[in-house]
Amino acid sequence: MFKTPKELANVIKSINGRSKTLRDDIQTALINCVYQDIKGNTNYYNDLLDAVGTGARKQGIVLWAETYGYVQFIKEKLVNNKTKRAKLAEMSDSDFETLYADLLASTKWYEIAGKEPVKSAFDVERYLTSVEKKLEAESQTQLLDLIKQAHEIFKKQQALDAMKKESANEEEVEVLAIAA
Repeated sequence: MFKTPKELANVIKSINGRSKTLRDDIQTALINCVYQDIKGNTNYYNDLLDAVGTGARKQGIVLWAETYGYVQFIKEKLVNNKTKRAKLAEMSDSDFETLYADLLASTKWYEIAGKEPVKSAFDVERYLTSVEKKLEAESQTQLLDLIKQAHEIFKKQQALDAMKKESANEEEVEVLAIAA
């Protein structure tokens, strides 16, 4: 049966609490992945990536690991970053204690990931393509030409938006790398 408003509110409240716990658990796991990474084992990072799936979670974990760990993301895996690992040889025991404190105080993985924009199920690209096919079948060439022009403008705008987003992400990663 459907839930009452009170029952539904309780379910949502429960999800919110579990979501926060999961975020914190992932942060704890990441900090400990850095320690295992220092010991030479990057497998835990990849196990964590497999556990969280795709999307913003994975993006945030990769960005955090590359910023605070000694790894880089290559071919869908986090692997040793030899340049960053060279610094480990110079670290003393007190440096490791400082590193742990720094990691606890670091930007959280979910803050690095940012928020993914919510997308509508309406697919403009597919819709415009279907309209073009229909107009072509009906031999409405004048309207078809206008729709094709609109479609091209839409594609260009999508490409521009993607480039802007990529550029913003690169700048954000650069800022985080400098801060680390």
